Amino acid sequence: MNKTKREVLEHIKERYEAGAFEEGTYRLLEKLIRNAKNDDEAILIAELGVGRRTGLNYTKKMEVFTSDIKYLKRNEKLSFKSENKSNLNHKLIIGDNYFALKNLLLTHRNKIDAIYIDPPYGSDSMGQFAKTNYQNNITRDNLLSMLYPRFMLAKQLLSENGVVFCSIDDRNMAYIKCLFDDIFGENQFVSDIIWQSKYTISNDKKNGMTTQTEHILCYAKKIENLYFNPAELKEEYVKKSYRYDDNDGRGLYRLVQLYKKKNPKSFTVVSPTGKEWTMPWNYTPETFAELETENKVYWGKDGNSCPQKKVYLADSEGMGNRNLWLGEDVGYQQDGGDMVESIFSDRNVFDYPKPVSLIKKILEISSNKNSIVLDFFAGSGTMGQAVLELNKEDGGARQFILCTNNEAEDGYIAENVTSKRLKRVMTGSCYDGNTDFEWIKKNEPYGDNLEVFDIAEVSANISDGGISPFNVIDETCYDKKFDNIQEKIDWICNNFQGLTKKLED
Repeated sequence: MNKTKREVLEHIKERYEAGAFEEGTYRLLEKLIRNAKNDDEAILIAELGVGRRTGLNYTKKMEVFTSDIKYLKRNEKLSFKSENKSNLNHKLIIGDNYFALKNLLLTHRNKIDAIYIDPPYGSDSMGQFAKTNYQNNITRDNLLSMLYPRFMLAKQLLSENGVVFCSIDDRNMAYIKCLFDDIFGENQFVSDIIWQSKYTISNDKKNGMTTQTEHILCYAKKIENLYFNPAELKEEYVKKSYRYDDNDGRGLYRLVQLYKKKNPKSFTVVSPTGKEWTMPWNYTPETFAELETENKVYWGKDGNSCPQKKVYLADSEGMGNRNLWLGEDVGYQQDGGDMVESIFSDRNVFDYPKPVSLIKKILEISSNKNSIVLDFFAGSGTMGQAVLELNKEDGGARQFILCTNNEAEDGYIAENVTSKRLKRVMTGSCYDGNTDFEWIKKNEPYGDNLEVFDIAEVSANISDGGISPFNVIDETCYDKKFDNIQEKIDWICNNFQGLTKKLED
């Protein structure tokens, strides 16, 4: 019995002991899993055991497997080495992330310290397997069915002190949390981090309420092993930014602009000297008045300047270890778009990318300088850039693994966005030699090397042309090198199983 099937059995046993289902159901699931043809089938059977303990029930969309083998094939066209002759190699895997995770189990089982994912939960960004709209309950079943086996595999990739972060909106948060509870266990729940993603109140108010935040769910592999790095502000940053002190016992503070030019709503505030300021403020009149009451508005030395907000050092220290993350500290959603625009000269190449500063904050508290980190819904590649930037700042040698698809309906995102973004920030130019983009005018390229792999497919049987898994699978893509063909044959037979799937109607 292979490792994956054993871990699935352990998972089902833990769920039974936690009271998720009756003994008869457990015994049946155990028997079915033991007799499963492969570990993929075992995972699908385990999904049938999602039960009442977490309160999560949904119609499982089962996947059908055939005998084709999915394997990593090096993409020489998109792979590159930087001129700084770095020995640090990062990975980008292009294709269905289920197969990417399966292949990573051969090389990175129990080796990933931090996973961050931003799964496709929007109404028009689900892909063929999990299209959704919020008026149709069956489509959320697609989302949960798609995520369940991927979460199961991701858990096996995490190290013993590993942790996973998942961005999700408020409509789907409760469902995804139940899914995490079922797979990781409720006792492995760390926090529901609330991120202020919008700097101002938007115009999307529904039913009298507008949303300014998103959720980042956090779960540990083994919570008793979890350790978050203290979220200390860098000394240079403190000296540069926290330069003001009212000598009132609240300590040093920095100043933050209170308005945004793109905010269409304006109102008038009055300084202590009676001067009126009419601006598109970040806050409502009520919130602005609260800031004044708390003495958190700075009017300049003369009490007559354009007001700014006081952000105290005491309130900022340890911010990353609290579950409320303010946009002014970790970045807003708009900052992600600004970054993409600076790299591509077009912010529309990818919708709603997360800000680099947000992912850096996650890595600062959850990784060490030699960690391997993973994002298997990589999108535009923000995780990769965050790793590179953090390594540059603290001298780390973190390695990232990104997985993303390259489907036509998504605009061939891996080829047109993800790989190009990494190429530009790592080498200073695109694949075609283009250096005409704003980011490189203000930044030095980060360096390092990128290995790109495609998820390729081969029949498990030898074809008429003599093509077989034994002559197309390159073991060096898995950090292996065999002395003879028999060793390679044994390795392939023991580690690769038939994988392909479709969604049943």
